[in-house]
Amino acid sequence: MWKVIRASAAGTSHTDLNLPCQDDCYADVMRSADGLDFLVCIVSDGAGSAKAGRNGAELACITARSSIEATIANLRLSSLDESHVEEWIKDIRHSITEMADEQALTARDYACTILGAVVSSDKAVFFRLVTVLSLHPAVTRKV
Repeated sequence: MWKVIRASAAGTSHTDLNLPCQDDCYADVMRSADGLDFLVCIVSDGAGSAKAGRNGAELACITARSSIEATIANLRLSSLDESHVEEWIKDIRHSITEMADEQALTARDYACTILGAVVSSDKAVFFRLVTVLSLHPAVTRKV
């Protein structure tokens, strides 16, 4: 039912600094414990001004995918809500901070923007984390 097309282009910060495109993305269908299919789309753009923005974008997508997959795998007759999104964002921030500590860098060095959509036949949850350091991520309530 779902088809995925992926494309990205280097932003102006990347071009100005002669850096490669630092995007990452993931899209696939995941099935909940009660058999409901969810289209999961995640895109992330590493900050061109960050030392490891590409790594931040990749890690953010990997972590979001893993966290969302765990949530969906355990869903039974319940819907996604803001608390799930908050947990995913916590997981992303934690993984970025942990990686920064391991590499003797700061979380700012892994700065990125991440957008996510988790969509089923009758509900959808969208989220945005403007940077890994944002204190107040935007959460769009399910529709």
